[in-house]
Amino acid sequence: MTEKARCRIKFIGNYKGTKTETETFRIEPIVMSDCNMISMDLWYAGKPGTYVSKPYVSYDGYAVPTSSYTVRYYDSDDKEISSGNKIELGEGDTAMVMVLVKGKGNYSGEGWTYYTVYDRGLLGDYGDLSKAKADIVDNNEESISKLEYTGGELCVGKDFRVTVTCADETAKVYTLKQGEDYDVFCHSNINAGNMTIIIQGTGRLGAGGLRWHGASKISMPIVARTIK
Repeated sequence: MTEKARCRIKFIGNYKGTKTETETFRIEPIVMSDCNMISMDLWYAGKPGTYVSKPYVSYDGYAVPTSSYTVRYYDSDDKEISSGNKIELGEGDTAMVMVLVKGKGNYSGEGWTYYTVYDRGLLGDYGDLSKAKADIVDNNEESISKLEYTGGELCVGKDFRVTVTCADETAKVYTLKQGEDYDVFCHSNINAGNMTIIIQGTGRLGAGGLRWHGASKISMPIVARTIK
């Protein structure tokens, strides 16, 4: 969109008076393909359904308001998932769902992400990360309940770490490794408020000889920085 901007300059010191200038400038919308997007993997509940996993959309660490985009979901045959076209899995099956995010208002174009729906018949060989227990620790391995605003993105590995444990079908608990068993994604991780941390299984052979799938999320407060 094209707007006219006004700049008013007030002089001080060896100068006096004011001056107002009006210029025309153009504000370009952010392109959705430049945004970061992730949807959490899901487990099949044993019956057909739409199995919608909402996307978490951010740009340079800032959450994109849901009012700034629309979302549609498609199966592997490029057919839109709806009440008339549900996901139905057989024993041990999986289904990949493509997520189309279209911008509006201050956002334009479209971006894509995806997630997978897993049948629970796979749990003999797969681990279920939706049941994981996660703890946020500092670089000294001490548990923390909040992070302080820094003005930049708060990132795993630099500002904090995520430790994850999860039980298999026999209730045996394993300590999982980031980068091997799971990946970590941060959403809305700059401003004071609540940061969402998503823990997503990699699907690679890992702890307990299992392939860890599914996802879970936790919230971590970001508090305002105290100026001393």
